[in-house]
Amino acid sequence: MNKQIYKLPVYLLIGGIIRIAIMYGIQILGSIGDIVWIIDKEIPYLVIKGSISVTIFIIIGLKIAKIYDRKTCFKSASLVVCYGMIALCLDQLLDYLGKYGLSIMAEYSQYVPTEMETLYTMLFEAVSGEPTKWLYVIPMMFTPYLFVLFTKENLQSVKK
Repeated sequence: MNKQIYKLPVYLLIGGIIRIAIMYGIQILGSIGDIVWIIDKEIPYLVIKGSISVTIFIIIGLKIAKIYDRKTCFKSASLVVCYGMIALCLDQLLDYLGKYGLSIMAEYSQYVPTEMETLYTMLFEAVSGEPTKWLYVIPMMFTPYLFVLFTKENLQSVKK
């Protein structure tokens, strides 16, 4: 098995942790200092979270463009999509069974590799003004396939 396909999930895990850490830092600063408006108003918070997510997304995309061809990137993105769907199903199952504490823990620990994808759900919510619905979550699950846009048809054309 090609170990190369595990690089995108690892990069997404690291990117998710970085984004979470930055957002917690901003929230802490906002609650201490003069930046309280960031937490109080949803749109500036969404802009900051979105900017961080897009920046990390582009950095990861440029990084994988050097190591993946389209086929390998598609396989790697498929791993992340499957992982996200399993995490979502587990989260919904725990909610259904009334295990909300476990559900929250599962949400924070299992969604880290797909953390940057929550931006798209937040954008849908901001535009529609309604809470998250399945209609928003399903497209979010397939966002790792956007990394294919960063890759070339074959890796030899990347290395030349």
